[in-house]
Amino acid sequence: MTDTDFDPRAPARRATAAIPVRSDHVGSLDAARSRPSRIARSVFAVLLCACLITYSLVWARVVVGGVAIPAQRVLVAVTVVAGIADAICTRGRPPRRVLVLAGLSVLWLGWLVVSLVVRSATPDFQLNPAVMDLSKYAVALGIAIVFAYAVAAAVVGPRTIATMLIVSCAVTVVICVLCLVLYWVGFRLQDDSVLKTFGAAWGVWPTSGPIPRVVGPATEPQQLSVLFVTGLLLAVGRRGYGYILLSAAGLVVLVLSQSKFALLSILVVLAVWLLRLGQRWGLRRRGWTVLGACAALLLVLLGVVASLLPTFQEALKAGLSAGAFTERADNATLLVHAFQTHPVFGIGPGQYGAFRSQQLGIPVDNGYYPNNDYLKVLAETGIPALAMFAAILGVFVWALVRGARSQGIGDGASSTEAANRAGLLFATGVGGVLIAFNMIIGYEMLHVFFWINLGIVVGAAESLQAKRGSLGRARSAGRHRVNAQR
Repeated sequence: MTDTDFDPRAPARRATAAIPVRSDHVGSLDAARSRPSRIARSVFAVLLCACLITYSLVWARVVVGGVAIPAQRVLVAVTVVAGIADAICTRGRPPRRVLVLAGLSVLWLGWLVVSLVVRSATPDFQLNPAVMDLSKYAVALGIAIVFAYAVAAAVVGPRTIATMLIVSCAVTVVICVLCLVLYWVGFRLQDDSVLKTFGAAWGVWPTSGPIPRVVGPATEPQQLSVLFVTGLLLAVGRRGYGYILLSAAGLVVLVLSQSKFALLSILVVLAVWLLRLGQRWGLRRRGWTVLGACAALLLVLLGVVASLLPTFQEALKAGLSAGAFTERADNATLLVHAFQTHPVFGIGPGQYGAFRSQQLGIPVDNGYYPNNDYLKVLAETGIPALAMFAAILGVFVWALVRGARSQGIGDGASSTEAANRAGLLFATGVGGVLIAFNMIIGYEMLHVFFWINLGIVVGAAESLQAKRGSLGRARSAGRHRVNAQR
């Protein structure tokens, strides 16, 4: 006789187990039975994996007929189209959070078009940067919706998504190391179609000292400080010498970016890494004390190393008069002035470069971006656009909190599957929060990596909620069946 014979809940559990759990969210595999549906699903899954692998390749361009085309943006646009095709073929009912995200995105894009039309009547309006910005908004918001849909529909599993992000992290680290080595051996290249060049230095920003600022596949060191942190957080959660090596190398690359924000990213990754080690080793109070002391020593060592790097030395000497601070302060002043002048429609999408040039009396630089995404949205497209952006960020936070609360719901899944799901939600959530904070002093909003994180979090939360609701109905039906048999 087993222990379950004495458990009054055992009959209900057996009855519940006999009831198939139905998934109500969009794109369930039962809905994709026809041949076109299976083909669309397969193509969609491959493209999603390609987007994850190229997650960090922000700068890469393909030159066609003398025109440099952003490769990542083209891939993402194709993936968005494939996602729409998959949704049409499966004919599923979109999840609620995905619908909310899609609705807010459409409203935001609509307002951008209105702002563009209203401001196009001004004599200094620049059409090309406006259209470019609009296309970036459309691709970024589209990939967020597509990933939310794909994760909720289990098009690609959490283990696969995590692995692809770790591969992207490894590719980024390897590129950064290669760029550093090539710089030290004297390699210089004017062609910036693959990686951005700084004075013919490929993927690194030369400094006054022998150690340059590592940029890699990013557009600037500040962006690199958050670009591959999501994959790094996933790597530190896995066992194996390869993951340990990747984690250590990733931390070194963050230090060599010589970005002030990289210090925060390093602190977060180290904290997660130490917590994982403590849990894995089953440490008690004394063990945690020793681990905390080691962490403090490591932070001191990190501070000493950072103070020896050229960029940090120059920043410490210059203080608030450093170029990075003064440029951001000047941009913030101009952005606030633009908002005060045009609070509703803004100066128009993509128009800050021309506005800045006009205010400072310098040649027009349409490609100039201020180091503050939130003020950029406010100044260029007005209060309504910033409110929609804030609402989308609210959906992200809401999904992250609800998803975290839904962990460990007893869904019958293996511990490995539950760990994969929890690890993915945690890494993409924390990575997304870091990127959102970095937007205060950087320009990440019009790149897709933040929106991929946002879509994964929203989709994972929807999947967990749908699973919990289905299991709740199944258990309730099981209890009713047992009561009827009695």
